[in-house]
Amino acid sequence: MRIGKLLLVGIIMVGTAYADDATRKKTVTSQYYVDTAVETKQPVVGAESGNYVVTYPNSAGNDAEHNEAGEINKRHISTTLTVGNNGGDGINAAATDIPTVGAVNTGLNGKQNKLSGTAGKLVTYGGASGSVGSADVYNESGSYSTQTDALVRASHVNGAVANGFAGLLTCNMWETGYNATNDPNSDHCLTYSVNTDVLSGTYVPQGN
Repeated sequence: MRIGKLLLVGIIMVGTAYADDATRKKTVTSQYYVDTAVETKQPVVGAESGNYVVTYPNSAGNDAEHNEAGEINKRHISTTLTVGNNGGDGINAAATDIPTVGAVNTGLNGKQNKLSGTAGKLVTYGGASGSVGSADVYNESGSYSTQTDALVRASHVNGAVANGFAGLLTCNMWETGYNATNDPNSDHCLTYSVNTDVLSGTYVPQGN
């Protein structure tokens, strides 16, 4: 008897709940209620292939741009900083992508600190990756002996070649009747002296 009563009560409760639910479905409401309830909602965030984050709408505007109130945008997450390369999920990286920490670290590993040094010197390669050295530029107003490791300009090299041809050989003995005055091209020179004093300024301009 007790089981029968309980079963009866359960049937009555289920029937009442079903009736209430059916009644609610058929209950007429106002447009204001519907509008108010809907305006605080937004479309369900859909599924997306690849790694993306959801972003806020960027401005009020055309619906096709997904930028009106309540709508969402997306931004791709990339594992590389190189535009056009695979972003790690089969999608090419774009300039507007959000890079991962790993992508940033990889990019930084290929960089080095900004160069600093003495103005006027040239940068040279170092013996290890990321290291650099420096070299002086030859200064024609200075002493040659103090800057023998400096790099010369093309104009200095050209001058050295010209001076070498002009000053390397000096006529030591002339053919009878000829000298440096009446034979400046040394066509009648019999013997020559070789100038081997590289510090004399013959080869590279200097301020001795």
